Amino acid sequence: QAIYSAAQEDRQRHGMGTTLSLLLANASGAYIAHVGDTRVYLLREGECHQLTIDHSLVNEQVRRGRLSRKDAGKVRYRNVITRALGIQSQVRVDTLHLDVLPGDRFLICSDGLHGYLRAGELQSLVGEAAAEHMVDLLVDLANERGGKDNISAVYLQVADDEQEAAQELRRRMNMIRKASLFRYLNYRELVQLMNRTYIKTAQPGEVLIEENLIGEEMFLLVDGRVEVSKGGQQLALLDAGAAFGEMALIDNAPRSATVKALTQARLVVISRKQFYDTIKGDPASGVKLLWSFLQVLSSRLRNTDEQLQKAKESSAVEVEPDWILSAD
Repeated sequence: QAIYSAAQEDRQRHGMGTTLSLLLANASGAYIAHVGDTRVYLLREGECHQLTIDHSLVNEQVRRGRLSRKDAGKVRYRNVITRALGIQSQVRVDTLHLDVLPGDRFLICSDGLHGYLRAGELQSLVGEAAAEHMVDLLVDLANERGGKDNISAVYLQVADDEQEAAQELRRRMNMIRKASLFRYLNYRELVQLMNRTYIKTAQPGEVLIEENLIGEEMFLLVDGRVEVSKGGQQLALLDAGAAFGEMALIDNAPRSATVKALTQARLVVISRKQFYDTIKGDPASGVKLLWSFLQVLSSRLRNTDEQLQKAKESSAVEVEPDWILSAD
């Protein structure tokens, strides 16, 4: 608002604006606010994740499938942004909260830096200098490759002291990343989804899903073992890594089977409301999730057809018509 007001009061400043990427890190995690095409990167366990979306005309064309990422760096209007502070009296700000793990590294940088970085290069660069020299290394690199724009960068490294809470967060994220339903989500989208989940501990004999009752939760089994049964007959035993109950996220139909804990078990739980909130809050994520659901349904229908065909073939009995006379 202050930037916008200053621009309105002084004709020479009319139309001025700026991008903003803000990171606040404390004991409860990292909080990000973002407008424009400055970026926030997370470097975690050898992988690099862009946590912000570029509010640029080029990126909008890429997201809509009208421009390939390969061609995005060649267009003349790649510096045109679609959101900025000060252009209008109000602006929509992207926000994100994520848990911080020991050893995490964050980089905030303007397009004067990230525009010169090559794919997969950043994670290899972080090992080439101490944290206090990292910004100097990156700025020098951008200048060596052209340095045609202003270069701004902030680097933050979290102390590498492993804790039990960090191990738990890591297990939760790994579970969600491995679930086939979420296979198309990028890391930022997975973080948003994980923020809407919670951990449940089930005792031996506890019923998690009951046949013919309506439910609204999906479960990811972190550890322990559960039994799936229908009509009192055991169908399957599931161990750590299994996912079940996902159909409850999109329909309000009765459960088709019962799931009971055989041992103490810990599960990541996603409710239908939280799932819908994810879709409404980020339409791009919603498209990916619904596409995954279509694939899950298609696979189940195909398996059902195959099972019905096998049952039909196994039950078929060749009967000789009674009107055929014997050779005698």
